[in-house]
Amino acid sequence: MLLGVSSFAQKEGDVEPWNQTYTRQPYMQGRDGSILLEITNTGADITECTTKAKQQAVFAVLFTGYTEANNIPAAPAISPTDIALYKEKQEFFKTFLSTPSEYGNFVPKAEPNPKKPASKIDKKTIEASIIVTVEVDRLRKAMADQGIIKTTSLFSFKPRIIVGPSNKWMDDNKYYKEIDNQGVIVRLYDFQRACKDSKIYNAMQTIASKIGGPTGAFEVVSIDKSLEDVSLMEQINNAASKSKKSSSMDIFYSVLKADLWLELDLSSSSPDNGVSTKFVGTLSAVDPYALSVAIPGKPVEKTTVGSDLVALTKDVIGGVMNDFTPKILEHFQAINNNGIQGRIVYTILDELDDDFDTEVSIDDEDMTLAEAIEKIQKKSGHFPTAPKKDKSTSTSQEYNASIFFEYADEDMGTKEKNSFERVGRKIVSKIKKLGYTATVTSPGMGRVDITITGKKE
Repeated sequence: MLLGVSSFAQKEGDVEPWNQTYTRQPYMQGRDGSILLEITNTGADITECTTKAKQQAVFAVLFTGYTEANNIPAAPAISPTDIALYKEKQEFFKTFLSTPSEYGNFVPKAEPNPKKPASKIDKKTIEASIIVTVEVDRLRKAMADQGIIKTTSLFSFKPRIIVGPSNKWMDDNKYYKEIDNQGVIVRLYDFQRACKDSKIYNAMQTIASKIGGPTGAFEVVSIDKSLEDVSLMEQINNAASKSKKSSSMDIFYSVLKADLWLELDLSSSSPDNGVSTKFVGTLSAVDPYALSVAIPGKPVEKTTVGSDLVALTKDVIGGVMNDFTPKILEHFQAINNNGIQGRIVYTILDELDDDFDTEVSIDDEDMTLAEAIEKIQKKSGHFPTAPKKDKSTSTSQEYNASIFFEYADEDMGTKEKNSFERVGRKIVSKIKKLGYTATVTSPGMGRVDITITGKKE
């Protein structure tokens, strides 16, 4: 829960500065992953108020977050469990917040708000408003590097993320063509041209730089470099039999092979005849395996004055990412805790005469190939729940499944980083014992494709 005011019982001399009464709100969006917070507190003089404000601002970024103010969106705490993490690791954080060389490393600047002069509360106390700059991204990374706040480092690899324009943005900017498919009008989006549009390109690059790169938590995949492969797969798909055809989105996501798809919508307008520019940015995330919204979007609106549209775009995207980045981390943390929600897809090649109704023998028991596969599945994976069949034909079977994630740990001898792929290989080894040849491929973290290619000689 985000609170606008931090309020704690105060007994002078006994309570740490970050547990005293103070208010916090965003004052200005900083650059390079920083935020300027306005901290209003009390102290003996302006020096004491400034020192305490630094500690209180860092504490707020770590454990409480802040509500929306000054045209800057709300942001949750860095800690995924809010104040509970402070209580869990109280000894560490008391030392960290009490040591100027520790917390001060992430506070490059703190000074009184010139528009709000300090005022006297009593003979020994003043109230002051201090503007504190906190380097949020550096603070988050430092906590993760020390293992204090666990993020995607739990996976021992970087989840792959695609950033692209939303369908709404492409609709609004006419990056599509419509074709008549047997009386049904189908809209085909032109991602290749859309991604080169400067209105969205700069925003996508800003997002990629914030969460990707050598120091980022994620590997950001370039969408435009993969579109030729998508086109080739669509041609192959169009030539396939009806039972083997995949949906356009299945092809899109399987070729791009990412673990999360970020869809960006960005619009701008001039409400006062060009004096200022109002930007509205919305970022949402789609699960490429379940083909459903994983993280819903929340519009972030900023009205700014200036003619540098690139800088203005980066400014609004900075606000969007402050709200959205913690949600992405939470998404992958949930995967680590609860398992990967995804699919196991089986296909029998057209060249093979058998289908899923063909009789086979397993453990000296006769049953259909479909029944044998379901039995194999139950013995081959760490499923929190039994896989549920989603779609079925005579030559294709599809299951929704949830598999606990196992990340690489050299000390434990665990080298796998993809549970679906691992389970897929186990299943294929058992299918081969039924007398078939089979292959396994995994287009990403949450899906495995098993293809029965023939019979063993």
